[in-house]
Amino acid sequence: MAEACTPECSATAWIVDSIIKGCERGTRIFSVGGPPEGDHLHTLTAKRKGINIQFGGGPSMDHWDEAFRAVCSGSLDVGPMLGHTVGLDGVPAALDAARDANGPARIIVVPGS
Repeated sequence: MAEACTPECSATAWIVDSIIKGCERGTRIFSVGGPPEGDHLHTLTAKRKGINIQFGGGPSMDHWDEAFRAVCSGSLDVGPMLGHTVGLDGVPAALDAARDANGPARIIVVPGS
């Protein structure tokens, strides 16, 4: 059985917890946003499923270089991770949207777009 891998970048405990509860046995979770604080994680569920969770620290420099090359070459589509892209004139509305719990998780400002 191939190992499933789930990257997580929000550092939001409820997202990490939802991954723990919803993933398959043997999944590896990389939480590069930092360890969540203040909320409960179902660690017993993670243990029973044999889940490997890595917080912070991140991958080695070789992994960063490999990911950078993949993004630059186009072999890794980062579009789904961007959230919402706006030009400078869209920043005020984007900030208002980000304050909403249902707003975009990430907003990328692209001057001139």
